Amino acid sequence: MKSLDYAFLWGLLEKTLLALVVLLIFYFGGRLARRGIARIASRSSRNANLAALLSNLTYAGFVILALVTILTIYTGAGLSSLLTLLGILSLAISLSIQDVLKNFVAGVYILMEQPFKIGDRISLKGVEGIVESIEIRTTNLRTDEGIQIIIPNGTVFTEVIVNRSAYERSLATVRVTLPSSHTFKEATAQISQILTTLESQDVMQKPEPSLVLENVTDGKKTFRVEFWTRQGTAHLVAPRVAVALQQQLPEADVSVAGPKSLTV
Repeated sequence: MKSLDYAFLWGLLEKTLLALVVLLIFYFGGRLARRGIARIASRSSRNANLAALLSNLTYAGFVILALVTILTIYTGAGLSSLLTLLGILSLAISLSIQDVLKNFVAGVYILMEQPFKIGDRISLKGVEGIVESIEIRTTNLRTDEGIQIIIPNGTVFTEVIVNRSAYERSLATVRVTLPSSHTFKEATAQISQILTTLESQDVMQKPEPSLVLENVTDGKKTFRVEFWTRQGTAHLVAPRVAVALQQQLPEADVSVAGPKSLTV
């Protein structure tokens, strides 16, 4: 009886050691393959989303192969029996991790449909930042404050997304309130001249900046200054423009209009 126990334990130990070796091989092999696929895809295509999708699917394939191989080691079953077992396990697991699967499916959709790509500036649910990476389960943003925000792909999939990098230019708005001593003609000339000197700071001159008298209260005139900037740079350029306007017009009240209001 003891000899049988020893034989069983020795066999189990052999299988466990072999399974660990297989696991390590597939783990490191999967990581190397994922990096290689990502490198090749990024070189052959400018689409960073596609590179991320291919690399993640490659790694997932290695994980599945590792599980099948380890089950074969322990059970000694054939491929058809293993596939049946995997089907039953997949059904049981899918019922218990529905949220994970929802994020997985949403991640594949995001990587394939590309509502945004790595490097885009997006906002959703009151959060805004640069897309650093799109994983199978999460999307990672970097805010202007240098904070990483990890958002489940299921949330990204169901929420309204504002992509500020979708087009080649972005509109920025600055409000300038001047005393009654400034006429509309004088204010227009002064502000237009200041904007012209800021062309090197990404203020586009075509289309031309616009200046609209928005409000008059107690003799003070509030102008809405709108100008175009390069793709996704409005949040950076607008504060610089506001500072320049304030320096040139010290008697004015200048503020940046937008999701993050700023008074200079």
